[in-house]
Amino acid sequence: TQGLSFPYLRHHQTADYDFVPNQRMDTVFMAVSVDTYDEENGIHPRYKQIIGERLGITGMRVAYGNEYFPVSGPSLREFFMNIDDTLLIVSFDSPITYNNAELSGFYTCCGDDQDCMDSKIGSDWPALDPMMVQHATATDLTIQMTGLVCHDGSYPSLAYLWRQTPIQTPTWGAPVYSDQGFILPAAPWVVKSKDIPFPK
Repeated sequence: TQGLSFPYLRHHQTADYDFVPNQRMDTVFMAVSVDTYDEENGIHPRYKQIIGERLGITGMRVAYGNEYFPVSGPSLREFFMNIDDTLLIVSFDSPITYNNAELSGFYTCCGDDQDCMDSKIGSDWPALDPMMVQHATATDLTIQMTGLVCHDGSYPSLAYLWRQTPIQTPTWGAPVYSDQGFILPAAPWVVKSKDIPFPK
């Protein structure tokens, strides 16, 4: 659906870091469930075993200190531009797989950063065309800059999986998963335009 209430709830549940553990929640672990859509059962999806497994994996690391297990799926590490400013590179902290068969996973918002952050209207955050995103290296995706220019020539805020139910595939339909060991999905995130190193 097009609502944005759940993305903001997820964002605030992590103290606005979009991942756990973090500086304010250093003993917290979570399971991303946005890829367990179940239209028939609504907010009570049947795919609870997947979520239990993910909680077990991250809990083994965070709660029990077992370094064989990851603390989470891939997390956003940084953005940077390619040498001729034609591509924005989205870099994750671990190797990823990327599948844009259903959606690119990315959403943009043009306008004032705070207005974008405050908006609960899905149309303020249109989806980025899957053709604009490519899997470039083990940890990096690229987004064509032609898809990241607002009508007034400015650059947008950028988000990942910024919808209440962005994925309609019943299970395992998210664009980004870890590509090493445990196959965990990347969590939704949002970044203001001012925090992205767009061309001057």
